[in-house]
Amino acid sequence: GKPEASLVELEWPNYYFFGKEGVLMLAEEADEQPDVALMHESFEKLGEMAPPPCGAEAEEEPTLLQYFASCGLSSRVLDLADAIFANDYGADMSDVGLHEVMHEQRHWTYGEKYLVLRGACLQDAMESLGRGLDVRTAWRVQRIDA
Repeated sequence: GKPEASLVELEWPNYYFFGKEGVLMLAEEADEQPDVALMHESFEKLGEMAPPPCGAEAEEEPTLLQYFASCGLSSRVLDLADAIFANDYGADMSDVGLHEVMHEQRHWTYGEKYLVLRGACLQDAMESLGRGLDVRTAWRVQRIDA
């Protein structure tokens, strides 16, 4: 049968884990720390920065990690930021281009909350959505219809 599931809306992030210290901390508590506040301020400023000039070379583009380091973030908070933004962007900060993050910050309209599925998992959702679909793996594609 179907699992009993519900969606819960939480602030993003709702807690932080400082790995080197082995400390899990509520976001409200961590956000009061000057180095964490600097991380948030630095990220928010990205939406206010001028976009790069047209034709700017990709090789010249700094990474999100380089930007945060230039803002004076401590290594403790750089590690935290890497975990937070790796989750958002699906890559380490050293692999995320600053211009893309600036663009997203300027155009983000979805708020700062996220949804958590309680009583089920994404596998349950995929199985439910996939029922009745003819899914084949390890098959060569012969044609793609547009």
